[in-house]
Amino acid sequence: MKAILFNREALDAHARTLFSTNIDRMQQEADNPESDHDRWHMRIMVVLLTSALEGCDVDMLARATGYSRKFIEHVRERVECSGLELNPLNWISDSGPLAGTLSAELWGDAGVIEGRCELERYPDGQTGVIDLVVPSDFVPSDFVVLFNDAAVTKHGTQVRKRHAGQLWL
Repeated sequence: MKAILFNREALDAHARTLFSTNIDRMQQEADNPESDHDRWHMRIMVVLLTSALEGCDVDMLARATGYSRKFIEHVRERVECSGLELNPLNWISDSGPLAGTLSAELWGDAGVIEGRCELERYPDGQTGVIDLVVPSDFVPSDFVVLFNDAAVTKHGTQVRKRHAGQLWL
């Protein structure tokens, strides 16, 4: 993703472990049809965290995440169109009781990419993320179409299939 302009070497061992652990957890949540988490939001965060660890090559991200190339490209396009300036170092809370965990900024960045939030620019150059009014059952249909456009495989097994016109992830 072009928007991630930082030196991956700047991520220390704790950050790498934190990101890797959360990638695994988020992939499990996204794959679980019983999950109460926003599964599309989780998939976008998996792409963001994986790109922070592995780089921005679309083919590599598709292999690493098991998501379709079109899905990864769409995440990148949404980052670029939104004007987000992604910095993985900001995705780690650095103070308070949540220090050393994933910060709300990662969730906000994913929300802008997904379409639940909007990036707001202030006269002083600062930016903020504001929630958009969307229904609680909001589903980003553009991501759904691209995610389902190609067979998505992970470790040689198919993780999605169509059954009687219904999509199972």
